[in-house]
Amino acid sequence: MENLEIRSNGMLQKQNASYEVVVDVRAGLTIGSDSRYTTNKTSSKVIAGLGYRWADAIIGTLGYEFKKSMLCLVSYDINSSSLNSSTQMKGAWEISLTYRGWKDNQRRKLN
Repeated sequence: MENLEIRSNGMLQKQNASYEVVVDVRAGLTIGSDSRYTTNKTSSKVIAGLGYRWADAIIGTLGYEFKKSMLCLVSYDINSSSLNSSTQMKGAWEISLTYRGWKDNQRRKLN
């Protein structure tokens, strides 16, 4: 399937003596297509993913990328650690908005 993209990501953060490790897999389904002859980017993408925060939480993600310039992700995480008794298996919502500026739309000269 030409318009399906699957990506895996990993992140390691350290703050003082604490570490956080997150791994996830996301699938994106492209809707529309970009111009082959101009800088017009008109394709968009629907995104779904599943992640794991090491020894802490399972994370589900849904999102939409609009014309390769605006990305909106909504995530929900559920504790899988000993904190789940404190949170009563209630997770947390997270919203991420990303804007990719005009610089990405410029043509690059290939050497």
